[in-house]
Amino acid sequence: MNHLTFKANLNLKTIPNELVVHGSIITYSSDDEVTIAPAYPGGINPTILLLDLKIKEGKGPKKGTPKAFSLILNDDSIKNYSKVTIQLEAGESQTEDVKIFG
Repeated sequence: MNHLTFKANLNLKTIPNELVVHGSIITYSSDDEVTIAPAYPGGINPTILLLDLKIKEGKGPKKGTPKAFSLILNDDSIKNYSKVTIQLEAGESQTEDVKIFG
C-alpha cells in the first residue's frame, strides 16, 4: 500500500449538503500528480461510494512525497453513503466510514 490515508465527512449544515473526501498518499516523485473522481461504473453496494485515485508519475527526483487530494460532492445521492472506498490503479483499495456532521 502507498500509505493512503483519508477521511469522508458528510456536512448536513451546508446547503446543499456536502460530502467531503480528503486525504493524502505517498508518491515516489516530487512532481507526481494525484487525481480522484467517482468510479464509473460505481460499485455494486449503493451505500458505498467508490472512488478512483490515479497517480500520474512525474520525472522528478525519486523521493517519498505526500500528495494531498480532495473531492467535494453535493448531489442528492450523498446522504445514501455510509462508507467510501478508494481504489488505486494497482488494484489496492481502502474503505473508511462516512462521519456525519450537523
